Amino acid sequence: MGSYLVFASLLISLIYPHRPCQKLFNTYYKLFSMIERFRKDIDSKLNDLAKPFLKFSPNTLTLLSFFFALLTPLTFYMVRFYKAALILAGVFIAISGIFDALDGKVARLKTQESKKGDFLDHLLDRYSDFFIIGGFGLTGFCKLDFAFLGLIGTLFASYAGTQAEAVGVGRIYSGLLTRADRLILLVFAPAVQFIFYGFFGFTILELICLAFFVLGQITAIQRAYFAWKELSKKE
Repeated sequence: MGSYLVFASLLISLIYPHRPCQKLFNTYYKLFSMIERFRKDIDSKLNDLAKPFLKFSPNTLTLLSFFFALLTPLTFYMVRFYKAALILAGVFIAISGIFDALDGKVARLKTQESKKGDFLDHLLDRYSDFFIIGGFGLTGFCKLDFAFLGLIGTLFASYAGTQAEAVGVGRIYSGLLTRADRLILLVFAPAVQFIFYGFFGFTILELICLAFFVLGQITAIQRAYFAWKELSKKE
């Protein structure tokens, strides 16, 4: 993901050289570069980040994550009247993602892991995906059919991972487009859409939805293939 951000930064600097836009993009670039480095050693860093939140229950953090995801489509609708609401939507998605990462970590640190908490987390994750990606269609920058395609790719990839656990293989998080990668793109996309329209007649949000559809299907196939191999070993 880091190489894509470097390329995007250079592209924006060449195509849209105005200082305010460069400053905005550079801010987001630094943020996502930090997130990329954060992902490489996520477990140890989450331990430190989770400590201030140990006074909260894991389910409270799950609900907070969902709350900010729920604010996203409302903010996306405001984009029709105030384009700068795209930036606010990206902030809400980022906060939602942070709480989503913290709930499981806090549960482990407090030895409060439970099947009920796991069920609630994954159920609300799917609702969050629906509200955030579906919210693209409310902005005026993304047709509803593109948002629908993005949802299909996302939900199929997620279903393949959790269904593997249901049949005894264990939950599968790997693949071409993981939830962490998707989160980075979701936070990043509104800021890029704020800066410029898009490419080849498609908006940035539409291109993201197309990427989710294609990469999500590939990820679902990867996870299905892995699960099938593991199940074959048990027969």
